[in-house]
Amino acid sequence: MTGSNYWFTGINQNIGNGGYSIAYGTGFTSDKTKLIITPSGNVGIGTTGPSERFVVKDAGDSWSDAH
Repeated sequence: MTGSNYWFTGINQNIGNGGYSIAYGTGFTSDKTKLIITPSGNVGIGTTGPSERFVVKDAGDSWSDAH
């Protein structure tokens, strides 16, 4: 079905760090990624490049846990 949204999971080669991603949309691209786990173990929600252990971004706001 053209134009339908789907959930995608797996190693996303479209993202530079190649982490495990969960995406929702019409394709498995970085702009559709909802959650990523990088090879270094950082987790990002709403971002494809978490610089700390746990980063959440929403509409320009962000929160992180550097502990």
